[in-house]
Amino acid sequence: MDIARLNTTGFLFTSVQQAFTILRADYGVDENGGRRQDAVTIGGGEHTWQMKIDVLPDNTDSVGFVADTQLTRAAYLWNFYKTSKANNDAPFWFRKADPGEDERDWLVSFSEDNLNFTQLRDRIHNTGLTLRQRALRDQESPGDTTPVDNPDQI
Repeated sequence: MDIARLNTTGFLFTSVQQAFTILRADYGVDENGGRRQDAVTIGGGEHTWQMKIDVLPDNTDSVGFVADTQLTRAAYLWNFYKTSKANNDAPFWFRKADPGEDERDWLVSFSEDNLNFTQLRDRIHNTGLTLRQRALRDQESPGDTTPVDNPDQI
């Protein structure tokens, strides 16, 4: 399976969240009046990111068209979004660092379904578009950190 890669140059990631699934059991009160509880965390915690178009980019590489295309950031993202959704919500790779860590490759998909171009454009310039971590058989996410110039090592 050939997995696409989202070019995130010129995009701003305003938040990263990690959600955990926790199973809890409550066994009532112990002999000292305290609660007897157990908890088990399932999985490593799913990440989500909020992505916006960086309207004031910090370098000249982020200005103008997306590299290797003749598309603006909004048009590039719209084409990428349509392709992903048309292919059964196909996941894709993007490169991002967790706070305090090195950049790594993450397998994600768009959380929002059924957006038209106007809705996508409004979200990407205002509240942000949500990317949600995905899992596929035989693919690790996050992947090991790989050089940016050779993403085929995944």
